Amino acid sequence: MPIKKKARRKYDNSSRAQKSAETQQFLIETYVRLLSQRRGAEVQIQEIAEASGLTTRTIFRFFKDKKSLHQAMETYLLKYLQHGAESLGQNDFIQFARNLYVSFDRHPDLTIAYVVSPFGNEARALLRKKLNQLLIAKIKQERKIKSSSVETQKRLAVVLALINAKVWYDMRIDFEFSGAEMGDTLQWAFEILLQNIGV
Repeated sequence: MPIKKKARRKYDNSSRAQKSAETQQFLIETYVRLLSQRRGAEVQIQEIAEASGLTTRTIFRFFKDKKSLHQAMETYLLKYLQHGAESLGQNDFIQFARNLYVSFDRHPDLTIAYVVSPFGNEARALLRKKLNQLLIAKIKQERKIKSSSVETQKRLAVVLALINAKVWYDMRIDFEFSGAEMGDTLQWAFEILLQNIGV
């Protein structure tokens, strides 16, 4: 009588993969928090280990070196910014600006890390340029702006400069205003700047 082969037990590693992804994300968020607290000053791997309660050996299991951690942090930042840019199509530009400032309040460490971190400036500059182009098209469409005069361009430039994480950061640090508190003032500034523009 032939011996039946014992069926090999399937190993489910989905929970291990999920836990691994969660740990990696936790390390990135810890790094972001430290960057925010240090206002962009360099953060050592040992400091991340101490803040996260993990060992440096564990960190190097997820990131082969500090550069890999920087890159992962930049990817995290860019996804956050991309998500904010995608919401433009769902709102008028003033509501978009107000929502963006409120989102900065919800994720202060991430926003501050974006402002003060020197990493990935080129990628962020490209994303910022794309967002500015979308905003200009949106504003021109909503306000029926036809003129391309220098005065129109200057006013639009100031509007775009106000829809910026750096402005939120300065208001928070220098004057202790939240993004939500700045909403009405932003709207007032936009209305003044865009009054009779390009008519």
